[in-house]
Amino acid sequence: MHWRPPRFDDRKGLLRVGQLSYEKLRRQWLETNDLTEPGRMGINQSGLLGQPSRAMRFMVSAQQSTASTAVELLQMVELGQNESDSCTERAILHFAIGGRPGEPTCHFPEVPGHKERAIGDIIYVPAHMRLRSSWTAVPQWSICLMIDAQSACLDRVWTPDLLDAALNLKVPCIRDRMTCLVKELEHPRSDSAAMVELLCAEINILLRRHFEALEERADALGGGRFMSEQIRAAIAHLDAGGPPPKMADLARMVGISPRHFSRIFQCATGQTYSEYVAALRIEYAKRLLTDGTAAIKQVAWRSGFQTSAAFSAAFRRATGVSPTAYRTDGWLKLFGGGTKAI
Repeated sequence: MHWRPPRFDDRKGLLRVGQLSYEKLRRQWLETNDLTEPGRMGINQSGLLGQPSRAMRFMVSAQQSTASTAVELLQMVELGQNESDSCTERAILHFAIGGRPGEPTCHFPEVPGHKERAIGDIIYVPAHMRLRSSWTAVPQWSICLMIDAQSACLDRVWTPDLLDAALNLKVPCIRDRMTCLVKELEHPRSDSAAMVELLCAEINILLRRHFEALEERADALGGGRFMSEQIRAAIAHLDAGGPPPKMADLARMVGISPRHFSRIFQCATGQTYSEYVAALRIEYAKRLLTDGTAAIKQVAWRSGFQTSAAFSAAFRRATGVSPTAYRTDGWLKLFGGGTKAI
């Protein structure tokens, strides 16, 4: 079947390819592409997921390995279940490039005190730790790094707070390196193997430094705690959605002074309050755009922007593309075969 680039119909709030809505598009894609056939549409074996089956449809479009890390580009299309219970010998760093549909949640059931929580676009799952996940939608395009945590010096004592941070890695430099990895895997050159090895080594170092910095902040806050209950409550309020309150109002809401709130918020998250809120708005807008069910002006309003123009300008600064281009490119990547096997 020949696929044309998707377009967004602002009048009806639907993502369309020609006259097809996204749901019809996905059904026809599944009907015409049997991903269980050996060698069909790319590499047949995934280091993370194993072999495709009728219950679990995916395509590995590129793979490469280094001394400590295996990398693969995945297009996940369909799963027969909506929950999983997994434990891997290697640590997993996973980046859902177009966002994570279906509001997935995870928790580590064998870690006392760790509760189920929503996860971010980039997550890190330590090796040999049982992870329980659930979701309501699957289609996504992602890059996965399977890391030898011992050789990368990423082994540590994982507290519930540190695991919470690992399930929502908001580290721009790691996101940038993973985006570069995607480009190298999609469009390999003669020196791409060396570049992939370099990027993987850099990502491992940045991960280690990030977690070390979080542990140092925990010690600085006293008692080895990574995040105070007040900051946890503030972040939970922000992550719940809706227009974010002013910092002073949120500080009073959780019972501490605005000045102290500002200091410990930055210490706990690595971002100022305004930076965190701005990033939160853009991430929420990405999810709305990827769902493909709301007009741009609706996405702008629901993300906390007063006008579409202000939203478009902020989105372009954060991502380098317009909201419309982001939406179109995201679904074209997933359904238009915009990846290249190596």
